[in-house]
Formats: sequence, C-alpha cells, structure tokens
Amino acid sequence: MGYNITGYATNVSIQNKEDLETLCGVQLSDLESEAPAYEEATASFREDGQFYIYANDKGSLIFPNFGHLAQNIPSSGEFIQFIVSDVSDTHYFEMYNNGELTRKLILTDGEVAEEYGEGFIEGGDELFEKVWDYIQEAIGVSEADVMELPFRAYSIV
Repeated sequence: MGYNITGYATNVSIQNKEDLETLCGVQLSDLESEAPAYEEATASFREDGQFYIYANDKGSLIFPNFGHLAQNIPSSGEFIQFIVSDVSDTHYFEMYNNGELTRKLILTDGEVAEEYGEGFIEGGDELFEKVWDYIQEAIGVSEADVMELPFRAYSIV
C-alpha cells in the first residue's frame, strides 16, 4: 500500500491559523485533540476537510485535505506542494521561489504529463524521495524526527 497524500513544505514558519487559512484559501477551526504525529497526519483514511501543520522557527510542513492545492503561494522563501497518489499512479509537484513558479512536474503512469522549468526533480527521479529530502531540510529535522513531530490539527469550517 502506497501513499495518497497532499503536502506543502516551506522554509517559512507558519505559526498562526490566519496565515494557514490565507495559504489554503479556507476558513479553519481547531480540532480538539492531542497533537497527532506524522502517521495520523498522512493517513489516507482521515476525514475530509482536515488539515495538519507542524511549524518551527525554520519552516513548516502541512498536510491538507487530499488534493487541496495552496490557493495563495507565499511571496517570500521557498515553497513546494505535492500530491502523491500511488493508487492512481499520479505524482504532482510544484516549487516556488519568492512566489514565482520555478518548477512543475506532473507524472501519470510513469510518463511526464506536464512539465515547467528545470532542476530539483527530473522525470526519472523518485519524486517522493526528493520531496522527503526537501522536507527534512526545510524544517531542519532528521527523517526519524519527522515521524515524531507534533502536528496541530484543523478542520474546514
């Protein structure tokens, strides 16, 4: 069983709900629960409309509702968004620098469906491995530590 997740990672710290709402283009309410870990934040079986975020002073990692792309790209720093759907064999990747799209790659059934820019990831690369490396660098944690991060949970109002 593979991944079916959507995520954003940035080297900008998103510490408050209002900034997250602006990024996602939705109104959110806090979910009353213990801080979920990576496994729960990336679970395919979670309820629709749930958003999970981890932020520290170095960057942010966000797992929105599956398929939900950011509505307002940050105008400063690096920002990536990705969809990994192993069920449909579709991989979607975008990278922005200071609000400008610098790389886009969509792979469907192992073939390039859309491509813009060059670098960071190429058609033959394992997309999620490259994204995983970026996530660790952007938020400044090791692979083992990512699995234990305390996420904050929100739901679309």
